[in-house]
This record gives sequence, structure tokens and C-alpha cells, in this order.
Amino acid sequence: MSNKEVLEHIQFFFIWQEMTDVHSFSCNKNYEEVITMAWFYLIIGGMIEIAWALGLKFSDGFTKPVVSVVTVLLIITSFYFFAQAMKRIPVGTAYAIFTGIGAAGTAVVGFMFLGEDVSFLKIFFILLLLTCIIGLKLSSKPEEENA
Repeated sequence: MSNKEVLEHIQFFFIWQEMTDVHSFSCNKNYEEVITMAWFYLIIGGMIEIAWALGLKFSDGFTKPVVSVVTVLLIITSFYFFAQAMKRIPVGTAYAIFTGIGAAGTAVVGFMFLGEDVSFLKIFFILLLLTCIIGLKLSSKPEEENA
């Protein structure tokens, strides 16, 4: 790879980072769009948390190198999206929703694909957790969000 190609890759990275930064306001972005993007980042981060939680299981205590590397990359990616979301969403709300998505999603994947035991109470409490997540989102007022 030539120096010019390296510089183009670095330049692309910084342009992409600026485009995805929820703090950058351009003439086409308004407050609601920035907040919506923060919530989108939070949901994406939570969904990636499901993937890395499963990666932890399949890495067998980080004894499988390929699965372990993929899991670590998923953890980094998940926390990147989580950190981007916290630029605009209060930390308590963001963390509760981030971990709630990961916990509920991982439990559902375990039930559906890994043969884990399913019971009425487990489903009830997952639904209760999801209800709490929705409640946190609905109760988060714009003035609470660190605009």
C-alpha cells in the first residue's frame, strides 16, 4: 500500500467519523435528528452486545483464538456505539437500556437457538424488562438529554 493510499484511508476514516459524530451539527441536521441518531447508536450497541455475549460463550474462556478475536472486536464496536449514544442520552438511561437490550436479547437467543430452558416466569420477566426499557425511552425528556 502506497503512502497516498494510506493517507486516503486515514482521510476517509476522519470524514466518516465526523459524519457519524452525534455532536456535529450541519445545516441539514436538527436537534431531533441528532437525538434520533443517538438512540439508533444505543440500539445498535445493545444488539452488538448480544453478539459479543454469545461470542464469550463460544470462545470457551478465550481458548478459541478466532472466536476470541471476533468477540473482542464486537465488544469494542458495541462500546463505541454506546459511547456515541451517551454524548446525547443521560448515562443512567443509556446504560440501563444498553444492558437491558443485551440481557433480554441474549436470553431470547439462548431460548430460541441454544436450547436453554424456557418458562413462563422467564418470559414474563424478559417482557417486564423490555417494558422498562420502553418506559425509560418514553420518559426521557429532551431537556434531560445533554443537548
